[in-house]
Amino acid sequence: METTLVFETTAEFRPGFPPLLWEATRDILGCVSRPVYRVYRSNLSSCVSEYHADVHVAPGALGSATPCVIQSHFVDSLEMALQVAA
Repeated sequence: METTLVFETTAEFRPGFPPLLWEATRDILGCVSRPVYRVYRSNLSSCVSEYHADVHVAPGALGSATPCVIQSHFVDSLEMALQVAA
């Protein structure tokens, strides 16, 4: 099963959980840049795909030197992958 990067976004104008994740990382962790979502597609067959997203949260004001990466599980749509990852 080959995984392909579909798109990368900050999910700035998406509703739901991405704005909540941004507010938490900004207000609690002191991050100055939005989390970056990388959405991947895996083709299960010629007509069935599933998606997952990785969220990369930049180091914040708390002194963390490395970014945090959160990985979602596989879901049925691009939009759901963003929501689950957030």
